[in-house]
Amino acid sequence: VQAETIIESIERALDNHPSVEAAMAARLIAKEDKNAARSGLFPEISTGFTGGRVYGDTATSRGLTINRGAAYSWLGEGNAAITQPLFDGFESFNRMDAAQARTESADFNIADVRENLAYMAAQAHLSVMQAQATLDKTKSYYNVIEDYLDRIQFMVDEGVADESEMAQAKNISLMLESTLTDYEGQLDAALAKYQEIIGRQPQSNLVKPIVISSLIDSDVEKSVIQAQNNHPVMKAGEKKLEAAGYDVKVEKAGYFPDLDGEVSYLKRDQKEEIGGQVIDGRAVVKMSWDFEIGGGQQARTRKSKAQYSEVLAQNHEMARTIEGDIRRAYAEYHTAKRQMDLVKKREVATQNLFEAYEAQFQGARVRLLQLMQAENQVFNSQLESIAAEYRYILSSYAILASSGQLLDYIQNGGE
Repeated sequence: VQAETIIESIERALDNHPSVEAAMAARLIAKEDKNAARSGLFPEISTGFTGGRVYGDTATSRGLTINRGAAYSWLGEGNAAITQPLFDGFESFNRMDAAQARTESADFNIADVRENLAYMAAQAHLSVMQAQATLDKTKSYYNVIEDYLDRIQFMVDEGVADESEMAQAKNISLMLESTLTDYEGQLDAALAKYQEIIGRQPQSNLVKPIVISSLIDSDVEKSVIQAQNNHPVMKAGEKKLEAAGYDVKVEKAGYFPDLDGEVSYLKRDQKEEIGGQVIDGRAVVKMSWDFEIGGGQQARTRKSKAQYSEVLAQNHEMARTIEGDIRRAYAEYHTAKRQMDLVKKREVATQNLFEAYEAQFQGARVRLLQLMQAENQVFNSQLESIAAEYRYILSSYAILASSGQLLDYIQNGGE
């Protein structure tokens, strides 16, 4: 079965995770808001029909010309009108521009969601691999410890070792057994997180990725500036601010009159005593100008300005957050690298110590328990080496994710 790379794990998460679907739905909402705002530029057609039985009395208005102005009558009335907005203080245009800005913001938000998801998928992939490698190493060493116990027990039985050595050896074995149980639980938790992010369990062995240090800019200041100018979340914030600016203009449009052109036709048929047949065709320009003396218009304008200020402050906060994330990612990267180098040296040192003890054991200069303890140090240093190596690999992915470049790396096939 072909092994799964970290790129494949990330791509599978990007294709199936609900957070991406939610972000795409938000973009569709913003797009439909734009279509709704655009409809305000087009004519509105309205029609109506009324039919039934009515009673009317027009004697007070027509009493000088007829003897009676009251009657029961069947009524039929139909009307149709076309209204074309001519001027609304540019409200419709500003609503369209605001909706367009939010649509573009939603596009950048999709990219940001995918960027975060890619890093989460990388974390899940590496966590499973680290947990599996640690567990495999521990299981292998557990067999070694069992062999030591058998050998020490034989020596105790032969009278060349005492019970205290056996007790110390059993203590090491019990500690290892407890550690083994813990690592099994860590692997189960890592697999559960993998399924949550990727959408399913690994179908084959996972491939350990390389450190992508070649893509990391050595100048952290340059990386910060580049991210603040190009990170998807910053671009999304800029478009949100642009939309908030148009919202202010939308509210200010209420201070201007509305002009509409209207073409209408009305026809009514009823008894002559209460109006008779009426035909009314019009082509007119209508102006309306509303004044809210309670201060509602001013309040909405001030509210939209406050929302603009809120978005502006959020953008400034996000810029600081991105800068902090990048600086922390670089600090973790350099720390992980130094830590890994030190752990590798310690692994070599413990291995050399074990080999020296092994030679001395052959010459009967050290006891078997001491040899067992020396190999236990080698085992612990190997576990530290596994953890340090995966920490270093993940830190390189963290730098790309914090600066908004991880998705580009994935889309280029990991190059």
